Amino acid sequence: MSKLRTVMAAGMAQVLCCLLAQEVFAVDADKADTNPPAPDKSTFNFFNPTPSRYMREMDPDGPGGTESPYTVDAGHFQFEMTLVDYTLDRESSGGVRQRFDAWAFAPITLKVGLLNELDAELVLEPYQIVYERKGGSRVTRRGFGDTTVRIKYNVWGNDGGSTALAVMPYVKFPTSENGLGSRGVEGGLILPMTLDLPGDFSLALTTQFDFVRNEAGRGYRPEFCNSIGLAHDLLATSWGTWSLSAPSARRATRTGRERLTRA
Repeated sequence: MSKLRTVMAAGMAQVLCCLLAQEVFAVDADKADTNPPAPDKSTFNFFNPTPSRYMREMDPDGPGGTESPYTVDAGHFQFEMTLVDYTLDRESSGGVRQRFDAWAFAPITLKVGLLNELDAELVLEPYQIVYERKGGSRVTRRGFGDTTVRIKYNVWGNDGGSTALAVMPYVKFPTSENGLGSRGVEGGLILPMTLDLPGDFSLALTTQFDFVRNEAGRGYRPEFCNSIGLAHDLLATSWGTWSLSAPSARRATRTGRERLTRA
């Protein structure tokens, strides 16, 4: 009788071990199904779009002079629009005060993903109002702004990491009305970078090199500017962010001084 009990106990132990092994295997299989390995996204392009389950979160440019280093996923489009953008520039020279106020309504950026690390962008300025004051005179200009074409290449950090960097050459075409923008074709290079900070904060750094047409209309001159922005999610659901942005003084005043000179 004692021998029979020992055999039954051993048999029950074997059955229990088999059941536990099957349960553990099933749990591991479920985990493997819910966490598939990340695909090689370099195989995706405009004609072979990135599947929606592998797409990055939307990361728009801005605010101000800061730009995003992240590109749009291959084969997808992105539409960005700012409701209103306002610029103020004031200075005094030789006892004469100058003031420049510019309102841009609904500036638009259209983006399309070409490769996993590359997208093309079209920037439009549908309507602007510019007030220029110099001494006792005042000039008001209204109309369509310039058109900019950009190519953004992500150097690193597109799909993970605490930092990200991109290289973005651009060309600006003088499509503006009434002297609202450039007098000729201009271009340059933009270098946007972001860094993740403690407490869910992020820091955006942008350096921009411009080749600007001279006011006299002959030749070009180089210029550069720097912008910095600090952002944080409004809620844990990340439905929005608040940010602080500080462009360099050179960028803030260049356009204003050129337009005041033209007047």
